[in-house]
Amino acid sequence: MAFCFLSVKLKIILLVFQLMKSVHDKCPDITRIYSIGKSYKDLKLHVMEISDNPGKHELEEPEFRYVAGMHGNEVLGRELLLNLMQYMCQEYKRGNQRIVHLVKETRIHLLPSMNPDGYEMASKKVPENSI
Repeated sequence: MAFCFLSVKLKIILLVFQLMKSVHDKCPDITRIYSIGKSYKDLKLHVMEISDNPGKHELEEPEFRYVAGMHGNEVLGRELLLNLMQYMCQEYKRGNQRIVHLVKETRIHLLPSMNPDGYEMASKKVPENSI
């Protein structure tokens, strides 16, 4: 099935992953994308890790995870986490000392959509041409 024939809702889910991938491509040294499993409807749950050593657990380094989209109709959290990914990558590359320190001293996990199935169900209540 061609991308242009996918539903608007599925396109949005794919665009979230594409945005995560573009951030990773711009900042591969401090980012990693991994999956924590799949949703009930078999959609992957992608997480972006931001760290000076992505993929490696560092003893005594603090970690935190921001989770968005727990309910299908909560899209603002997803957008904020996607913006946070972009901002941290951009500011790290610019040398913003606050962001550099945060990346070097903390392991950050960002999950923009915990419930993509719920988003799909909630968006069925909205006509395709209004999104």
